[in-house]
Amino acid sequence: MDLRLPLVVAAEARQVQVVAEDGTVRLASRSGDGDWLQHAVATAAEGPVEAPPRARRLRPGDPAAVRRLLTAVGVPTMAFDWTVTELLRGDDAIRARVEVGPADTWAPVLDAVLSVAPAAFGGPDRLRMVAGLARLRLAGVPPETVDIQVTVRDGELDVAVDDARGGTVARLDGLRYGSMDEAAGPAELVHELTWQPLESAPGAEARDLVLVGAEPAMLAALA
Repeated sequence: MDLRLPLVVAAEARQVQVVAEDGTVRLASRSGDGDWLQHAVATAAEGPVEAPPRARRLRPGDPAAVRRLLTAVGVPTMAFDWTVTELLRGDDAIRARVEVGPADTWAPVLDAVLSVAPAAFGGPDRLRMVAGLARLRLAGVPPETVDIQVTVRDGELDVAVDDARGGTVARLDGLRYGSMDEAAGPAELVHELTWQPLESAPGAEARDLVLVGAEPAMLAALA
């Protein structure tokens, strides 16, 4: 799943378009008669939702800590009415029980997941926005009560969502956040920087090349 631009809900009405074609799903929007902006692209496929290893050596935490973290970084309210009733913490892992209530879609559960997940990061409180997701898997109807397990792996998060009976009903693997409080590196940005080879036609005239901030090793290789 490629997350390119946030879809901002503002006072100005926007047209939202979801297109599913040849296994690819695209989300786009526009204001009035303006150009369409593509927000996300995902590849759709069917497959089982497997249970991950269960995090161990977790200790009780304060369920209110999740809301305090969100409030501290400037997010005092949520899009949906969900409540963290239990919280367990460990080294690079948390597990939270969340009461979501009845819903016709997965939106409330996913809102809770994406809001709870940053609590697994250590260090000072930071405002974080979802910047990437390797794979999302959902199964069945959204439960009213979920257990959300978040594990930190190489700066990314793996999330499993269980129902009240302990069955895994959702997985979010390779969930990546970008920090909004400080300058982000290329790996944390929503946009992707891709280098393309420069091809020249046979017999084409040579052109001047300007390098800005090139490293000495690169300059030596091009000399």
